[in-house]
Amino acid sequence: MTNSQQLAVVRGMLRDWYSARCGDPLEDVSEAILIHDGFYCGRKFGFKDHRAVWFFEEQELKIYSADGTFLESCSLEDASLPDAHETTTLKMSESKPAERHAADDSDSQGEPARRAA
Repeated sequence: MTNSQQLAVVRGMLRDWYSARCGDPLEDVSEAILIHDGFYCGRKFGFKDHRAVWFFEEQELKIYSADGTFLESCSLEDASLPDAHETTTLKMSESKPAERHAADDSDSQGEPARRAA
């Protein structure tokens, strides 16, 4: 599976999870690339009352509530490839600095997060 196919599957899993749990279509999703020690490690998704992190190496999507409580983990190995005729789009939007969670500005050891220019 190519990287773009994997990302399409992850987005589909997230969309399906959200509509099954919350009953609404998933809209206004922010997405960021995760880099750790200079290496790509996944994607971070933010939406109105949840957030999710896809870990590339582990092929795992972890979903959290807005307050950071772990809710569920989904394995990419359990998912199927998207149908070639099915197109999935998510409305992506840039998060405003005032909307960022305070925990997003520091790493796991409390040090300020480094951001690319």
